[in-house]
Amino acid sequence: MDDVGKTTLARHVYTDDRISSYFKIKIWVFSGNNFDSNQILKEIALSHNNDHDVGFLSLDLLQTRVVDILARKKFLLVLDDIWINDDPEWQELENVLNGGDKGSRVLVTSRLSTVSKVMGAKAPYDLPCFDDDESCSLFEKVVFQEGSSTADAHEELEAYGKEIVRKCKGLHLPAKHIRGLLRGNVDVQEWSKIVKELDEESNSKSKSNTILPILILSYDRLSYNLKQCFKYCPLFPKAYVFDKNDLIKLWMAEDFIDHNDIYKTKGIVSRDFDDLLNRFFSECSSEDKTKFRMHDL
Repeated sequence: MDDVGKTTLARHVYTDDRISSYFKIKIWVFSGNNFDSNQILKEIALSHNNDHDVGFLSLDLLQTRVVDILARKKFLLVLDDIWINDDPEWQELENVLNGGDKGSRVLVTSRLSTVSKVMGAKAPYDLPCFDDDESCSLFEKVVFQEGSSTADAHEELEAYGKEIVRKCKGLHLPAKHIRGLLRGNVDVQEWSKIVKELDEESNSKSKSNTILPILILSYDRLSYNLKQCFKYCPLFPKAYVFDKNDLIKLWMAEDFIDHNDIYKTKGIVSRDFDDLLNRFFSECSSEDKTKFRMHDL
């Protein structure tokens, strides 16, 4: 299902020191709803040497380029968020990947249980949601920051916290958004207000949708300026990786903020970007920590 931590777990594997020492090449490709073997081949070529002319190569030349990159090398390829139902689509890509050295691996994340059958892989590892105890423990660690004087408030807030966690139903993204809203906040009235607003949003939306009411609540609590900045971002294609400074320049070009003091302005907008990042409206790219993308949900 959505947002149980598939990409997060894959990222931990991808960045583990033991993995880095074992594989000669590591490649991360976000696939998304439309499986496109040609696009995956292009991403492999780009990630290896930033060879931007791959977009002009024919399919045969592109396949040859990737075969050369992977030839006799032990590689790890992560295909994140794969949606595929047909064997021929995967077979075309697999034929190219078979040129790697023995011990090479392809790690796949997907919301479809059929993907493992299409790829002829081992049985998938199904990630469970957090149970209530795990969710409450993580919630408390993040919201009540270490070293803050919140001991007196804990008892009053505990009931509200459990209710908020219960509404997240063990899913990571809504829990992260709520934690972003409440981090360091020990105002009992504020917590009570959030529980009430979540109830109202849940009643107005499909009861089967856990994530949407929490995302709406998180969005509604953004400042007007941050809402403008956020609503600009869907102009990027899904999974598009962008540079923070490039996005800031685009925001400035749209007059989302005052340009009177350009140096002060850059600092303010940089803070706005970090605020959206801390509230989990965007996330670091798995391939490059200096790059970012909007969360796919």
